[in-house]
Amino acid sequence: ASVEAICPDNVVGWFIGGTFDHVGGLPRNGVARIAFDGTIQPYAAQIPAAGPVTALALRDDVLLIASGATLYGVDHSSGELLWTTIASGWISDIVVGVNDLNGLTPWVLIGGGFSSVTGPISEATYNNDTTISCSQTAFVDPLSGRPLVAGPWFWGGGVEDMELTNDRLYIGGSFNGVSALYNSNII
Repeated sequence: ASVEAICPDNVVGWFIGGTFDHVGGLPRNGVARIAFDGTIQPYAAQIPAAGPVTALALRDDVLLIASGATLYGVDHSSGELLWTTIASGWISDIVVGVNDLNGLTPWVLIGGGFSSVTGPISEATYNNDTTISCSQTAFVDPLSGRPLVAGPWFWGGGVEDMELTNDRLYIGGSFNGVSALYNSNII
């Protein structure tokens, strides 16, 4: 068992994600909440066991969880599953945007090895889901799980890590090239 992702919960400590099914003797399905003092919090994300958790991010009240090809939106307090979005391949990272980006507010950018994203997937919205074509990155509405637009296009490999610093987005991975800049803030 290992921890693959961590993000602050903005309340009592951190969320951790990884390949575990127990933390501190308590059952946890790849996601746990740990207080600053190290105690395991009574929090259980209600997500199916789809594989190891590879990335976590918090946007407003929604904890975003990447596991395999699936992006889950989970209530950060109760653990209730709010929506599910599916990529055509693996999702490796999530970046949360805080500023308007070409009219996208709120937004998160997911990266990995995929060519399309579909969501939100649920019985209530299955016929109303949205699919976008993309190449390794896509912008998603963190409140609904709806794919918004393709991010920068990468070819020759996947996106493995992304970091947003001072309104600049840095992306690394095994790709050979990238399309023209999405806007002047992405390098």
